[in-house]
Amino acid sequence: MTDTQNHNFHSPEELLARLEKNEQRLTAAKQKAAKAMTDRKIVLDNLNIGMVYLNKEFVVQWESLNLYSHIIGEDTYKEGKLCYQTVFHRDTPCENCPVKRIFESKSQEYHSLERSGRILEVTANPVFNEDNEIEGGVLKLEDITERIRQEKEIARLNILMDAILNNIPVYLFVKDPNNDFRYVYWNKALVSGTGITAAKVLGRKDEEIFSDSLDVERFSKNDKTLMDTREELHVVEKFTTTNGEKRVASSIKTLIPSSTGGLPLILGISWDITELKKTEQELIIAKEKAEESNRLKTAFLANMSHEIRTPLNAIVGFSDLMTETEEIEEKQEYIKIIKKNNDILLQLITDILDLSKIEAEVLDFNLSTTDVNKVCEEVVTSCTMRWDSPVPIILEKSLPECYIYSDKNRIYQVLTNMINNALKFTQEGEIRVGYHVLDNNTIRFYVQDTGIGIKEKHIPTIFDRFVKLNSFAQGTGLGLAICKNIVEQLHGEIGVESRWGEGSCFWFTLPYDKKIVLKTS
Repeated sequence: MTDTQNHNFHSPEELLARLEKNEQRLTAAKQKAAKAMTDRKIVLDNLNIGMVYLNKEFVVQWESLNLYSHIIGEDTYKEGKLCYQTVFHRDTPCENCPVKRIFESKSQEYHSLERSGRILEVTANPVFNEDNEIEGGVLKLEDITERIRQEKEIARLNILMDAILNNIPVYLFVKDPNNDFRYVYWNKALVSGTGITAAKVLGRKDEEIFSDSLDVERFSKNDKTLMDTREELHVVEKFTTTNGEKRVASSIKTLIPSSTGGLPLILGISWDITELKKTEQELIIAKEKAEESNRLKTAFLANMSHEIRTPLNAIVGFSDLMTETEEIEEKQEYIKIIKKNNDILLQLITDILDLSKIEAEVLDFNLSTTDVNKVCEEVVTSCTMRWDSPVPIILEKSLPECYIYSDKNRIYQVLTNMINNALKFTQEGEIRVGYHVLDNNTIRFYVQDTGIGIKEKHIPTIFDRFVKLNSFAQGTGLGLAICKNIVEQLHGEIGVESRWGEGSCFWFTLPYDKKIVLKTS
């Protein structure tokens, strides 16, 4: 026996000792592996998630689902079982199975599972071997019921807040100074008010949105002031809508914290005060008109004593003279003068009474079928006989017969006032009176003279009360104002066309029904 053979020879005792030692090592390794498995299970059980490992045949290799067994059931995802058999009681994998999808995408896939009123999010992650081939997949199960509930509540509150912000009649916008003052919010009220959609605003600057450079300059200046002072800014801003309309807004600009840090955001809250400004301007104009009307009324009342006293003095004076003279011709002349002044005084009193009725809104109207030709003839005849006019009053007929359903006396009154007014300012030429039937179901009456005319600046106020363009002419300054009120209450329009030094044409229109009141031969 050689030395080598002697060296490799072990006694039974030695072999037994070695065997025992190997068994101890194996036992220690098993205990270590068991402890590792236990530690892994403890860790997984305390992660508040469930874990399942499946091979590529969908067989469960191991699972850690203690926290979810009461939700998914004790027999779900059992080791050694096909997952789709225990979970969904199917014979084939689910159509939307995340494990099935990871073999195609080789990336993380998601799925949701609803059991016992709870929602579980299932995340599948592929497991690769050394050759980068997928051996299976690890499923992570997480209860997201509370998260879904919170997300739904947040979504509901966001929808509610968005509905409130988009339906209040206030302009709301937000700008981000961190991004060159670009818009990040633009509510529906602004869409309606400006005609600019949110899609054209969000992510853009003022100069990219508004065409008016002055608007852009004002907005930029106000934003800079706010950023410099960091104090709430109250401004009145003008802007132009997409259709070119000028609008006015009262704005409050303030700063709000940015969720991403950096400079605070600019919150703008605006109220459209265009109509308010218009009303304010109208009130100022109305106030000025009221003050002017009051001044004219005061002047009118002061002038009335003179206007009434003049014809009264003539009536009384010439009445006394009639009793003292025996000459027939003189008496006839005195009677003519008295009659003329009677007419003047009667017209003054009529105008004053009509004014009081207009202000009391009790001016009466009696509508009936009226012969237009007859009314015009009566007016011309009456005015020709009443006034010793230096110019002829010519009646121009338009139709052989014409009838209108209106107030005969008021038409007579308006035409008389217009003729009397023409007589005061026409010393040569003629006065023409007539009417035309228009295509828009109206009749247009007119009184055209060759008098001195009206200066252009006086035309807008010619129908106002107490207006007398010639303070030396007889009258109250009420005639044309009364005519305007009468015509408007008869649903017509009134106006004048005049050139200074060439004459005037006063006109008014009244509605008619062709089928009922218009007759032509």
